[in-house]
Amino acid sequence: MTTKSRTVKPGDTNWHLPTNDYAFKALFANPGNLEITAGFLNDFFGIDVPPEEIRFLRDSSIDSIAYRDDATEEELQRLVETIRDITIGIDLTDITIELQVLPQKRFVWRAVHYLTSVYNARYDATKGPMPDGRPRDRFRNLKPAWGMNIVDFTLFPDDGEPYRMFTLRDEVTAQTLLEAPLRLGFFEIPKQISALEHDLRGDVVSNRAYWAQFFHTGEAPAGAPKYILDAARIMIQINNNPKEARMLTATERFIADRDAQQAYALELGHAQGYAQASKEKVIEHSRNALSQGLEPEMVSSITGLPLVEVLALDAVMKR
Repeated sequence: MTTKSRTVKPGDTNWHLPTNDYAFKALFANPGNLEITAGFLNDFFGIDVPPEEIRFLRDSSIDSIAYRDDATEEELQRLVETIRDITIGIDLTDITIELQVLPQKRFVWRAVHYLTSVYNARYDATKGPMPDGRPRDRFRNLKPAWGMNIVDFTLFPDDGEPYRMFTLRDEVTAQTLLEAPLRLGFFEIPKQISALEHDLRGDVVSNRAYWAQFFHTGEAPAGAPKYILDAARIMIQINNNPKEARMLTATERFIADRDAQQAYALELGHAQGYAQASKEKVIEHSRNALSQGLEPEMVSSITGLPLVEVLALDAVMKR
């Protein structure tokens, strides 16, 4: 006699939220979910984007490895380690979307770095002269870059505003420079959740409030637009698909291991002082952090090992 497996539902102990890195990417970087991605862009950037115009840049699209029956643990680990941000190209601008669940020191600086990297990518991709030998105008290929950071913690504690959008403006006239070549936004889920009950009593609820509830529970509140309802339906499918559940678990395990490594590094560095910490221990931890997929710059800032030594260690490990 066989027993039917129970459907995983929101609120269950093994339910994975949309703030799981893999789930987030499966929702917003999946060519099959362009209506959801277009709805997100409209709600957070105020642009009406035809779904067919959306292009995923910098290997942002979900890799087919996740759906293969014969995918090895090594391949899945490699895929998990590449799940960072989502970069989208539309006719108007390039857009980066970043999810951050836990507070991180200098997170805003990192967000600025990611945004400017997207902006500079088009310049960097056009090196060298024209085919006929003439100098190339590399600035012609530049286009605006916009970023949105979804954070599950309080980033700006001074007020209750959950949504912010920063641009380049003149401090005297408040005039925006060059039709906003750079826009950097932040959306704090906890602030929006705390305001949601008040919003629901009003006549109008912003779609961002619906998104906050979705990120917080995986469910779409009554009255949410169709694309958020579709996102909630897909979360049920992801949680109950064995292949995708495997990726959800692998992602959480990778993040937990990485955070443990970071915490240990901070303990070494701050409790004992980098000068007093065993150099061998610091090197060992740096090696472990690199094997978990952390960038050398991040490893250096966490462990205190000079960047040149981290880069050398990384090169040896990749041989």
